[in-house]
Amino acid sequence: DTEVARLRVLEGQYKKDLFALQDKVRKKFPEDIQRQTLYLEHLREDIATVKAKHSTDPEKFSISVMGKVYTDRKEGGLALMNALQASKPDTVVAEYAGLKISMNPLITLMEVSRSVTLAGVGRYSMDIGDSASGLLTRLDNFCKEFPEREERAANRLKQLKDDLAIAEEEVKKPFEY
Repeated sequence: DTEVARLRVLEGQYKKDLFALQDKVRKKFPEDIQRQTLYLEHLREDIATVKAKHSTDPEKFSISVMGKVYTDRKEGGLALMNALQASKPDTVVAEYAGLKISMNPLITLMEVSRSVTLAGVGRYSMDIGDSASGLLTRLDNFCKEFPEREERAANRLKQLKDDLAIAEEEVKKPFEY
């Protein structure tokens, strides 16, 4: 009786795991793969835009804040910081390296750091500090690290496809007892 009860528990766990895995194979993995593929496509388009419009040369600095173009880093950074703080969340206030910049809404009142959305074809979030020059440095670093995002996104997509293949094999295994 004890052995039969143990086997029933094992069978119940097997069925529970099997149903969860079947659900992932049918729904979760395909949705995640589709979402990641779309993200990667958007990312590649934005990388091309940033490469074309972002200059690492400090002499060629240019940022458009509220329709006015700034070529001086200090003035541009200050104007951007002021525009972000004065604007409503999700309102586009500037464009830098082909990406539109808007302040994200506060999720909780306890948040220490604020974040902005950089939008091209895709949407990306970046934390900001309190300093105007620091904000421009973060924007530059974000633009420089953009190609690394593509590699991470491609690796994530490959991992999802591998997970789906493994799950499809696991679903075929019968109850072992």
